[in-house]
Amino acid sequence: MEIELGNVFGEGIPFREGSPIQLLKYVENENNRNDYGEMEFNESALDIIRKIDGPVAIIAIVGSYRRGKSWFANVLHGRHDGFMLGSTVERCTQGIYMWNKPFDYEGKKMIILDCEGIDDPKQNQQWATKLFVLCLAISSTFVYNLNGVVGKDDIGKLFLMTDLTKFIAPPSDYKFLPKMVVLLRDFMLEDPDNFKDYFLERLNYVNEEATEGIKKYFSDFEVFGIPIPMADRNQLQNLDKLSTSNLQSEFVTRVTRAVNNILSTSTPKYIESCTMSGLSFTKFLQDCVEKLNDTSNFQLSIPSEYESVIEYIAQRTIRDCIQIYTSNMKLKLDSDIGSNDDTIHVNLYNWELFNDIHLEIFTHVEKEFFQRIIGNETQIREYENELNKLIKEQFEGFHKSNSEALYEYNMKLARKLWNDNVKVRLSSDNFFQNQDEFDDAIAIFEREVADTLIKDCPESERIMAKFKSNEYCDAIATLKSIGVLKNELAEQIKSMQESEQQYLEVSAIEKEWEIKMEKLTNEYEQIKQHFLNKIKEKEENIEQQKITNIELLERAQYDRNLALALLNSQKEKEIESLKDEIKKIKQKKEDWAEIIRSIIPLIHTGLKFAASIYLGKMF
Repeated sequence: MEIELGNVFGEGIPFREGSPIQLLKYVENENNRNDYGEMEFNESALDIIRKIDGPVAIIAIVGSYRRGKSWFANVLHGRHDGFMLGSTVERCTQGIYMWNKPFDYEGKKMIILDCEGIDDPKQNQQWATKLFVLCLAISSTFVYNLNGVVGKDDIGKLFLMTDLTKFIAPPSDYKFLPKMVVLLRDFMLEDPDNFKDYFLERLNYVNEEATEGIKKYFSDFEVFGIPIPMADRNQLQNLDKLSTSNLQSEFVTRVTRAVNNILSTSTPKYIESCTMSGLSFTKFLQDCVEKLNDTSNFQLSIPSEYESVIEYIAQRTIRDCIQIYTSNMKLKLDSDIGSNDDTIHVNLYNWELFNDIHLEIFTHVEKEFFQRIIGNETQIREYENELNKLIKEQFEGFHKSNSEALYEYNMKLARKLWNDNVKVRLSSDNFFQNQDEFDDAIAIFEREVADTLIKDCPESERIMAKFKSNEYCDAIATLKSIGVLKNELAEQIKSMQESEQQYLEVSAIEKEWEIKMEKLTNEYEQIKQHFLNKIKEKEENIEQQKITNIELLERAQYDRNLALALLNSQKEKEIESLKDEIKKIKQKKEDWAEIIRSIIPLIHTGLKFAASIYLGKMF
C-alpha cells in the first residue's frame, strides 16, 4: 500500500493519513441574497460517518476567519497541511469540512470539523448564526478560536451565549452542551496568572451578558493563550508548507499543549446516558440541519431531536438484528435441513442441537442489539420486546420446517421398519399363522423403532401415535378377518392401542412444552445479562459526564430498578404459565397411563405387546 506523504507536525502528536472532505455547505437563495438559503450535505461524507460502529467524539473548530482555525485543525491530525489554508483576507473554508479518515483515540473515533469563519461581513448573518448554533449542538468539544485581545470586534458570535435557549431548547436532564475550549490566538501580552479569568474579564468589558451566559452554560472550560507563530509575515502565509522547526518554540509548545489537552479530555457525543455511534450521530446531524433549514423555526429542540434519533436507531437496529438472526439461521440450517438429496443429517434434527443453534444466534443478536440501542431503560425494554416478538415469528418458521423434516425423516424410518417386520406378513401369500408370530413381529418393530427413531423427539411420539391409530388397527382388523385374532381379544387389543395412541399424543405435547420451557429460560438469561451490561455502560456514561443532579440520578436508578423488575416479572409470568401447562399435560398423561394399566389384565396374558415396548416400563 502506498504511504501518504504529508507535512508532519511531530511533538508527539500522531500523524493521521487522509484528506479533507466537505461535510456541509451553505447554498444561498438565488432569488434574494438577503433571504436565508439552506444547508446541504455531501452524502459521501455522511457515509463515512455512518459506517462508524463505536462511539464518536466530535471536535468542532469555530470562530473568526483568518485566525488559523484550519491550521489548528490540521495539527489535531499531527500535520501542518490538510485542511486548506488561506493567504488572503478572503475566507478559505466555506461550510464545514471533516477528515475523510476519522481516527481512533482511546476507544473513540475522532471527527474533527473545520468550520467556516463566522464573523465575515460578507456572510449571510442568519447562516453564520445557524452555523454557530449547529456546531454547539452537534459537537462534544467546541473549540472557539479568536483574537487574543478579545475586543468588541473579536468575540464573533459569543454574544449568542447571552441566552442560548433562544436558539437551543435544552433537555430537562443530562448535559447536552459540549466542553468548550477557547484559543486566544496571536497573544502578545504578558501571560496572566489564569487565562480563563483573563478571558472572562476581557469578555465582560465587551459583553457582560455573554460572560454570564458562558459561566452559566459552560461551568468548566479551558482557555489557552497562543502567541504568534513567527515574526516573518511572508512565511505566515505558508504555514502548511513550513516545518515545525521554522516556528517559534513557545508557539509550538503552547499549540502542542492545547492539542494534547483537547484530545485527552475529549468525550464521546452523548444522547442522554448513551454514546452516539456514527449512525446515530448522522441522524442527529441531519435532523438538526433539517430544523435549521426551516425558516419558520430558528430554535433547535434537543429533546425532540433525541427522540427522533432514539426511534430511528431502534427501528434500524431491530431490522438489522432480525436480518442477522434470519440469515445466520438459514446459513446454519440450510446445508442440512435444506438438502434435496436423500442424505439426512441427523444431528441437526435433534431438538437439543437445534435449540443450541438458535440460542447461539439469539445470544449474538441480543449482544448486537444492546450494543447499538440507545434510550432510557424503559424504552430499551420496549424495543427489546418488539425485537423478541419478531425473532419468535422467525423462529416459529424455522421450527416448523425442522419439525416437518424430523417427522418426515422419522416416518420414513418407521414405515420401513413396519413394512419389513409387519406389513410383509399381512399379504395373502404370507399371512401370520398365529397370534404368537404377530406378537413377535410387533415386539421387534417396537424395539427397532425405539432404537432407530430420534429420541426425546415429539415427532417420534406422534409417529407412533399415528401407527397405533392407523397401521395397528388395520393389522388387527386384517388378522381378525382371517381368524388369527378372535373378536373379543381383537377389540381389547384395539382399545389398548387407541389408549396408547392418546398417551403418546399427550406425551408429544409434554415434550414440546418442556423444550419451550428450556428455550425460554435460556433466552431470558441472555436478555438479562446483556441488559445488565447495558445498565453498567449507561452508569459509566453518567459518571463520565460528571452528572451531579441528585433528582436525575435518583430517577435513573428508579428507571433501572423498574425495568429489571418488569423483566423479571415477565419472565416469571411466562415460566409459570408454561409450568401450569406442563402440569396439566402430565396429569392427562397419567390419566391415560392409568387407563392402559386397567386394560392390560383384560387382555390374554400371552400377548407379548400388551405393555408396549415403545412406552417402556411404565406399565
